Amino acid sequence: MEFKPSLKITILSAVDPGSLILLGDTYGFCIVSDGDPSKQRAVILYDGTAFRYEVGVWPTVVDFGKSYTVSPDLGTFDPDTAPEPNGTLYFLDGSPTLILPMESSIAFVNLATGSMSYRSSWPAISGFRSWRAGVPIDGELVPLIEVGPEGAKFGEGDAFEPEQP
Repeated sequence: MEFKPSLKITILSAVDPGSLILLGDTYGFCIVSDGDPSKQRAVILYDGTAFRYEVGVWPTVVDFGKSYTVSPDLGTFDPDTAPEPNGTLYFLDGSPTLILPMESSIAFVNLATGSMSYRSSWPAISGFRSWRAGVPIDGELVPLIEVGPEGAKFGEGDAFEPEQP
C-alpha cells in the first residue's frame, strides 16, 4: 500500500531537520540551531506575516519529510533585497533560506539542511516575496504553505478538499 503524500506521524525529536511538518493546524519546518550540541529540534511556523521560532515538546507532528517542493513566484523576484523576517524566500550560499526574528537580531534558516545560524554580516542577497511549499500528489504540487503579500494560506490544495458526491 502506498500513501500519498508520503508522511509519518511521529515525535518532533525523530524528524529530520529541514523537513516540512504539520504541528496542530499550522505548517512549518523542523530546524536545529548550529550552535546546539544536543541538536534539539525546534520548529518555525508561519503566522501570516513572518515565521516564528518555537521550542517545545509536542506529542506528535505530521512529518512530510524533505521531499517537498519549494516553488517561488518568479514575478516577485527582488535581486537586491534587505534581509528581513517577513516570509521572503532568500537564496544565501545557494540554498533557500528564511530569516527569523530573534530577540535583538535575526537568524538565518537554511531550508535544505534545517540549520539555523547567526551571521554578523552577509553578502548581497536576492529573494522572492511570494512562494509556496508543497508535496507532489499524482504529479501535481499540492501547496501546504503559501507566502505572499496578501498573507499565507495553509493546506488549501485541492487534494485536501472534501470529495463531492
